[in-house]
Amino acid sequence: MSDSPRHPEDAEAGIEVTPAFRRFRQRDDIFSRAFWDPAVRSARTDAFFASYRTGFSP
Repeated sequence: MSDSPRHPEDAEAGIEVTPAFRRFRQRDDIFSRAFWDPAVRSARTDAFFASYRTGFSP
């Protein structure tokens, strides 16, 4: 799958797809981004994820 979509309707709608375009990936959703994106990560996001973590039980 290409990261550069080629859809005529994009241009018709005024959407400019630049070379910097990256196709959405599930790992980029706002909750996962809190792990790797300093613009999103905060003490609150860390606390949110910490509240869902449990130890491994074999």
